[in-house]
This record gives sequence, C-alpha cells and structure tokens, in this order.
Amino acid sequence: MLNVCQALYETHKLTSYPRTDCAYLPESQHADAADVLAAIKHVNPELGGIVDSADPSIKSNTWDDSKITAHHGIIPTMHKGGRASLTDPPVSG
Repeated sequence: MLNVCQALYETHKLTSYPRTDCAYLPESQHADAADVLAAIKHVNPELGGIVDSADPSIKSNTWDDSKITAHHGIIPTMHKGGRASLTDPPVSG
C-alpha cells in the first residue's frame, strides 16, 4: 500500500507526503479546502455529488498547528492530475 501512496505523492502529485503518523493539518491550509475539493472532483468525476455537498467552510479539530509533527496528515492536493495516467498497482503474490 505504501508504494501506491508514494506514487500518488511523487509521480502524480495527488496527495501530500505519505510517510507520516500525524493526523493533524496546518491551519493555514484550510483556506485551500475548496480548491482541494475541486481537484478531487476533476480527478474523480463520479465523486461530484459528494464533493458538491461538502462544506469547505467547516473547520474540525483536525486543523491544529500545535499537534503537527515533522509532516502533517495525508491529504489530497490541489493538483488536477489526469485520471488516465493512474494505473493499478502491481499485484503482490
């Protein structure tokens, strides 16, 4: 699973740094919520209904600068990558 997360981060730029155990996000990035949702909808149009019903103004306790370690929690980015470039991960046998 880590290889998939690493590819989403390094190759496709669709997620933040995957090697973290931190579950908190920097408060400064909350302003990007609407753009992140738009990117999710771009890459995954079938999630449009869910994205459209999300309220990016809601700010949970997850947004807490005081609890961030070396890297913040893993989240989607604002990058509107192409779904066609995504591939299935190799099957481990």
